Amino acid sequence: MLFAADIVFIDEMRDGLNNKLKLLRDTLESRGFRVCRSKIEYLKCGFSGMARGDGKVTMDGVAISRVVKT
Repeated sequence: MLFAADIVFIDEMRDGLNNKLKLLRDTLESRGFRVCRSKIEYLKCGFSGMARGDGKVTMDGVAISRVVKT
């Protein structure tokens, strides 16, 4: 049995990240793997200091949980 513990995607725009998540899901599921959507989380990092919209990161139209740094 195969497991992927941690995978990191980085993108400057939310749409780019959503597209990468869709590609990951499509690729894995087409090969018989399952993606546990309840365990997927994202962390927003504002490296540039520029505030961007508060849109949603989604997979299959379902919002992904955001990790809040404490």
